[in-house]
Amino acid sequence: MIDLASLAVALTSFFGLVASAALISEGAHELERSFGQGIVGGMILGFIETLPETAVVAFSASYGDVGVALGTALGGNVFLFTLGIASVGLAYVTRYGGVMNISAEYRVENRYLLFSTAALVALLIYGKLDLYSGAALIAIYLAYVIERTRQSSSSEGRFARPYPVLMLSAGFLLAIVSSEPFAVAINDISMKLGVPPLLLSLVVAPLATDVDALLTSVMLVRKRKEGGSLAVIGVVGSKIENATILLGIVGLLSPVSLQGYLLDLAFFVLSNAVAIYVLYDRTLGLKESLVLVMMYFISISVLYLISP
Repeated sequence: MIDLASLAVALTSFFGLVASAALISEGAHELERSFGQGIVGGMILGFIETLPETAVVAFSASYGDVGVALGTALGGNVFLFTLGIASVGLAYVTRYGGVMNISAEYRVENRYLLFSTAALVALLIYGKLDLYSGAALIAIYLAYVIERTRQSSSSEGRFARPYPVLMLSAGFLLAIVSSEPFAVAINDISMKLGVPPLLLSLVVAPLATDVDALLTSVMLVRKRKEGGSLAVIGVVGSKIENATILLGIVGLLSPVSLQGYLLDLAFFVLSNAVAIYVLYDRTLGLKESLVLVMMYFISISVLYLISP
């Protein structure tokens, strides 16, 4: 039987996440006028969406809890690179119709998504996260930040007004306050309903931890047409950070053999490859969105069937 207290916490914190997504999407739209989609989507939204996971990874790795650190770093990729991007596409199609065009600024994110995916393939072959592989992954993200800053020429001579910065800050703080109780409540409800532990880790946990990023992406699309492009760049930027900074932190703080995590890492690479293929021509329509939804359920089904 569902615990009413957990249900109340889940509903209350969910509304907090909705309010957080509204604030972040409004602030991002306003800030985009000063800095362009590349800086705002790839770096600022990417940072906001990944910071809670970064904190969990850093604390877990520093205390030697490598399983939690790697699970957090790897867990959201399949979810956001399939259902996350699909939600952006479906929100666009149902609101505006036709095919969504992604800003030319996305070329930088696409390039570093390719670089980070190639690094993950090399990591699969190398077989361990240590000082050397961790430093190499972090170097890729630093190179991304440098190139992204150079490429975003729209930022020259402009300054951010206080209003969007305050909106983003308020939304971020509200997300921090709401996300943890939401995740705990959803996990508690799922266990009370008898959801198997494997499905809990594959489906419920990523949904609970990444729902704020999903809500923000959908709200960006619903506000105006150009918001879809900003949402996609934000999702990809956050996952570039997942594949580089988060895994790099594990390598630096708690070196580990990847033998027990090869399946998770392989699906991390697969989700990256799917995103690269779908977004390569910088368009996203109904067909691609439905394919991504199908890919999500196929991935979860395969992981469920072959996991011990």
